[in-house]
Amino acid sequence: MTRLAACLVLLILTSAYLGNYAYAEDAYTRTIRFETSFGTREVEVSYSIPHSEFQYYYDAFHPPARSNGELHFSYYVIPDSLGNLPDTLRSMATGDEEDVADTVLSFVRNVGYVNTSYTGANVLYPIETLVMGGVCDDLSVLYVTIMWSLGFNLIFLSYPHHLCVGVHLPSPPSHSHSGKYVYFDINGTKYYIAEPAGKGYMVGDYGDWPEPARIEKVVVYSGVHKYPTSIGLSSNLTGFGQFNLTAELGHSVVISGVIACTYKTVDSPVPVGLTFVFPGQVDLTTTVETGSSWRITLTHAPEEIESDLPTNQFSVLFVPDKPGRWLVYASWGGDDQMEGATSNRISFVITPPTPTPTPMPTPTPTPEWEEEILFVAAILALLIFVYLAHLSSRRPKPMTVSPPSYQPSFVPKLGCLNCGAKVSLQDRFCGSCGSPIRMCPACHTANLSNSSYCHSCGRRLTP
Repeated sequence: MTRLAACLVLLILTSAYLGNYAYAEDAYTRTIRFETSFGTREVEVSYSIPHSEFQYYYDAFHPPARSNGELHFSYYVIPDSLGNLPDTLRSMATGDEEDVADTVLSFVRNVGYVNTSYTGANVLYPIETLVMGGVCDDLSVLYVTIMWSLGFNLIFLSYPHHLCVGVHLPSPPSHSHSGKYVYFDINGTKYYIAEPAGKGYMVGDYGDWPEPARIEKVVVYSGVHKYPTSIGLSSNLTGFGQFNLTAELGHSVVISGVIACTYKTVDSPVPVGLTFVFPGQVDLTTTVETGSSWRITLTHAPEEIESDLPTNQFSVLFVPDKPGRWLVYASWGGDDQMEGATSNRISFVITPPTPTPTPMPTPTPTPEWEEEILFVAAILALLIFVYLAHLSSRRPKPMTVSPPSYQPSFVPKLGCLNCGAKVSLQDRFCGSCGSPIRMCPACHTANLSNSSYCHSCGRRLTP
């Protein structure tokens, strides 16, 4: 069962208690009976709240009113939401400002104290309280909103498990039941206590609540607070620490983002602005939508790649065009119910491309049949070499032929033909008589120099 369906069931079940609630097709209508003129006169007022208006506040963000020791009930004080209802209530009071304050107090009290799981867990906007009733927090917010619209100055008074109001009057209240009144003096201004959730209380009457109260000075708002959101960015880059992410020029950088909201989901695609910064040269902001993946360059519009992501996520394929340090962040402006947000920043360095080494030539593989032919040829060459070596070992070695030495069959005569003295082969003249000697080259016989033929072997002598 949805929250709205549960709310409708709640309204039907409490209508008998309230006794003044009507449900129309397009509006919630109520008639409230209350007292004015310090409780001496009973009046009633009727109002209608369109379903769409109630739905708007019902779906709106309900921020914590008590957070970290601080009070934030003013978040819910939106005077413009009440239309002419405050003026109608003023017109029913016949007395002074105290009568107006008591008349509005009676009206708010009769709107109804209703404690349910919804009203107990959330502070309600005034429109919600006018339709559903509420607890002390909600009734106090409604009272402050009406009174602020009428020009009164107010404060919230917070006690443990209880909230009421202080309203400034030009003079002390004179119609409190006890004849006494309680006020809070803030910088010389007196604020008299008002109990929107207490039965029969008038302005100045004090309930049994321990002191001291925590005080919030009322500040009004023109509209509801939106759901806070955040954007987280991440990348596919690696490096030592978030400021040392690197990628090589020519490679894509993947940037992923998600819009997060604790109280509400992003139900449909929303525009997100992505800003890429290269200091001193590039400052580019481009818009993509959640739920899709995109390709982004510095020269072309974003190109949608896929559309299969959740509606609160987006992905970007970015192609840097120069080396150096880049910066990227994302932001979105929010919508009617959610606040905008700006993401964390991602810094990365694009490095120059790594030089491509010159490839070594790849040898052409030899076909298998060629390898077989080369193997057979090598075997044949080896066999031929072995055969030739074998033939060479069987061939007789050549004989070394020395020139034949001439061995004459006679003993050469080595004597001078003139005087008979002994001469040698080297002599050219006789050592005894001085006659020239010619040696026969064939038989080495000594001959006179004027001999034409050898007198021993008959060989002709060279002149």
